[in-house]
Amino acid sequence: MGAELDSVFLCPSMLPVGSYGLMRSRLESTGVPTLTVAKAQFERLSVSREPSGVLIVARQAWQALPPEVGRDDLWVGIEHLRTAGNVGSILRSAAAAGARGLMVFGPERDRTDVYDLLAVRASMGAIFRLSIVATSHAEFRRWRLGLARPIATYGGTGEAELDYRAADCRGPTLLMLGNERSGLSDAQRATCDTLVRIPMAPGTDSLNVAMAATVLLFEAAGQRSPISSADVGP
Repeated sequence: MGAELDSVFLCPSMLPVGSYGLMRSRLESTGVPTLTVAKAQFERLSVSREPSGVLIVARQAWQALPPEVGRDDLWVGIEHLRTAGNVGSILRSAAAAGARGLMVFGPERDRTDVYDLLAVRASMGAIFRLSIVATSHAEFRRWRLGLARPIATYGGTGEAELDYRAADCRGPTLLMLGNERSGLSDAQRATCDTLVRIPMAPGTDSLNVAMAATVLLFEAAGQRSPISSADVGP
């Protein structure tokens, strides 16, 4: 997907020796406004404990629901997630599993902030490779009814009877995850076709939401085209 850059801040003293001039000339050749700042200024701008000397300002890229879904489309749906690290980790796992994008449910005033700086950082760039869709449950349901190719919608919850491995994710699929503390909302449950659970050892009743998303995503990915050892990085 990439990102539309608004501007870039550079701090020469923080950059590797000899890289500042080349970096600035390349940025300027693309027309991206580039500003050089001193170390003290850069540290005030950056939220990182160990700033790298490059700070990018990119435009948020919210999208509408697509006209259609592809045969192998895989999406993640979230609502009311409050921890930026979880959001970023879900984005990273979604990209690694080959998902098309993330659907963020809820009214704008109370929507999960996918572009929180910590979420973007935790995504390790994955947010720029995915479609980020803002929608409501009512809009999603109307959209789903009009699709030429149906999309299966599974919600993850420990209360479900169906093992997640029994869910058929070989076609277009949306995996729905709920709030860190309360789980799936009533609206999310109503939107889902089927609820699934991840079996766990006795004495445990929940997983971190980002971990649960990762488990579900890679099960779906494995049903489509199993990941070989050659695809696995170090």
